[in-house]
Amino acid sequence: MTLLEFLVVPDSEYLLCTFTPGWRLGRDLATRDNGGGDDYAIALSESAGLIRCFYHESRVSPYGNDE
Repeated sequence: MTLLEFLVVPDSEYLLCTFTPGWRLGRDLATRDNGGGDDYAIALSESAGLIRCFYHESRVSPYGNDE
């Protein structure tokens, strides 16, 4: 995913992508933050995965309709 993001926005100086193997016992963590209020985190174990995403311009975001 990091490679795809780089191909879409190659000159983003604020993009931060990380992968932390062993983040917690038996779990790895991948994160992405574009510096503009959008981010996601993916936690993986041998048997499960959890994805948390935030897109600040989404219709369901409490921050998406700031005028």
